[in-house]
Amino acid sequence: MELMKLYINITEMYELNSGGGTVRMILFDGRCEGECFHGRILPGAVDTQRSEKDGGGTLSARYMLEGWDSENHPCRLFIENSARFSSQETSPAVRTDSPALRWLEEAELEGRLENGDSGPVITISRK
Repeated sequence: MELMKLYINITEMYELNSGGGTVRMILFDGRCEGECFHGRILPGAVDTQRSEKDGGGTLSARYMLEGWDSENHPCRLFIENSARFSSQETSPAVRTDSPALRWLEEAELEGRLENGDSGPVITISRK
């Protein structure tokens, strides 16, 4: 069951290359649409990607959103989304100040990363 889509706008990127691999910090903002929440990604969102020499690697994106919950009350969400490079699937974890969305903190969620027309799109669904 699809819960929300995040439309990512990359604003800056920093990169470091070392003998052990590459580290990228990708800063972004964007918007979120869905039946349970809609709003915007607040400034300060970052996706930290660590590439290994063998081609593998991980990403860990952390971002806060501000908007409205399913009962149209103002609220915020914090999402931490982790994945391995070998997969388009992500593992999101959510925290919120919305009583109506508190169930997201305990729900088994999955994410899917895709390339949209104007940048990355993350779809978060209930497993």
